Amino acid sequence: MGKREDDQKVKAKPAKQPKSNSQDTQAVGIIMTILGKHDRVVPDIKVIDKYPNIDGHVQIKDEEDYPIGTIAISVKPVNVKRNGLVFDCPVSILAYAAIDPTILLGVDKRTNKIYWMYLDSYELGNINYENNEKTKRVEFETDHLISKSRKEYIRHWTALVDKNRQRLTGYDAKEKELADILKNTNRIVGKRDEKFIQLHAFVDRLNNLLDHDFPTIKKFFYPSAWKIGIAYEKFKENELAYSLYPIHISQNDVQIKEIDNELVNAIRGQGLGFTVMSTKNPIISQPVEYAEALVGEDVMKLVNHKLLKHTGNTVLSREFIFAFLDKFHVQLGIMPDVKDQENVRTINFAFGNYFPIWIEEAYQLLIKEKRNNIAERVARNGYYDPDILGEIRPEELEEIQKKVGNRLNQKSGSYRVANKQLDIGVFIEALSYVTSLDNTGNVDRLYKKANRSRIAKVGSHWIWDKYSKEDAEANLKVVFNNLPAAYEQVVQNNFPTLGHELDLFGKSNIIYIFSDISGKYTQRSDNPTYKMYYFNEPNRKSKAIDFINIEQAKKYDEIIRSSTKRNNVSYEIISASHSNLDFLYHETPLIDLIYELLTTRLREHFEK
Repeated sequence: MGKREDDQKVKAKPAKQPKSNSQDTQAVGIIMTILGKHDRVVPDIKVIDKYPNIDGHVQIKDEEDYPIGTIAISVKPVNVKRNGLVFDCPVSILAYAAIDPTILLGVDKRTNKIYWMYLDSYELGNINYENNEKTKRVEFETDHLISKSRKEYIRHWTALVDKNRQRLTGYDAKEKELADILKNTNRIVGKRDEKFIQLHAFVDRLNNLLDHDFPTIKKFFYPSAWKIGIAYEKFKENELAYSLYPIHISQNDVQIKEIDNELVNAIRGQGLGFTVMSTKNPIISQPVEYAEALVGEDVMKLVNHKLLKHTGNTVLSREFIFAFLDKFHVQLGIMPDVKDQENVRTINFAFGNYFPIWIEEAYQLLIKEKRNNIAERVARNGYYDPDILGEIRPEELEEIQKKVGNRLNQKSGSYRVANKQLDIGVFIEALSYVTSLDNTGNVDRLYKKANRSRIAKVGSHWIWDKYSKEDAEANLKVVFNNLPAAYEQVVQNNFPTLGHELDLFGKSNIIYIFSDISGKYTQRSDNPTYKMYYFNEPNRKSKAIDFINIEQAKKYDEIIRSSTKRNNVSYEIISASHSNLDFLYHETPLIDLIYELLTTRLREHFEK
């Protein structure tokens, strides 16, 4: 008996690995090799121990190696020689992509080529897969090919990540609807008319500005567009009715279309942009200037809502991350409060796992209770706002937290989440950037933490008293010490050709700052203020920002008021300003100051 048992022990073997594991490993190896050589896409792919439905993510970088964003991927072996470009895709992957945009990668081991397909809720609207139990046949496009020499996918994926960063605006849906309405409109192809001279001038200038001077505007408002076209219903001397439309990066289309009243009604019925002018036609009289004005309006929309691209500066990322954590720490499950140092991995888990489930549970409760017309507000706004904590009772909050804790390994539903004060997309951008620098490290608070209980302690009801005089002055120095580099980064990210024109210092080489901050405020007229003096000092070798005391400020004020004294100084006075110090008490002081300064310079640019 003992010998037989020993023989059985020797012959016993572990369970075999499925053949698919070996195939998947080879496919992943090809992806890692090819994408690694191209150096713009960083794959993080798991083999065997997989994420549910997907195999990992890819991080997209820009030309300067700054991370733009990430997107989920699913890897599958394919045999193009035997099956062509069709693939029987598991329905589970398609269902997942409807919630979380995913790139399906089909790897042909025989040729070392990779075929890709982008899937999201809008793309899947054209794929009827719900009735399929296991698989749905899909087909890769021939030009969606990746190989050692084929790198076009980088441009496409960059556009997709930019698009998904702005999904909360809902523009991607409108873009698709508008494209569907106009896709078969070619009434004027081949026609000759004098009006096309002005239309071409308008469209050329519009696209030139969006491609070169204001690429961020194009990425935000037209996230997947190659070029922008114009579809007009009326085009006369004193009458213009038109809509601008995106031409997708994978679409071959014309840039000028004439449409009829039926299409106009379809565009309006979908709530898409349509402009009517009944007194004059600016495209006929000033096509270039009108294009510039339209772009200027879009620029100021993003500036007014603080939605420019901020990546590439650690200080800006830290500021926004902690503003978001402080405001939504309960919704993120960071309890009882946010520390001055938080772990990057913890923040990512809180935002990616806890936050969406909390939103779902909280809104389900409020909708069930029919509290404060919550369902009507969601329908009207078109999104779920995390800033609803004040509408939830303490005992309800405890119940929500218990439910979230029990669901942390589950996926939440698909919800459009937004907040007007702290944009979700900007937070994602900031968190992605610090994660790319060190995904297991810590991120530190930028400013002295606000102490709202201090307001009651000093017997005040002014928001300025949430900081002591010392803490407010320390925070102000943090802002101005980091302003030059942060401002320059924002300009470089969003207005790459206008760096000189939008320069922070302008014609000056030194900016002096004087702040008037108190330890306690008793009336509004005592509010904190600051002065900025822009000087050009001939002997100064580098640009700088320095703080001055009250005596120096009085001296400069006297010189500015007296033409005689101005003529007797060795430096040139460029400008000076005296303003309320409101931005210091905002959630994002540095970002708000940058936008305040940029607004002035951009308006000057567009008024030229």
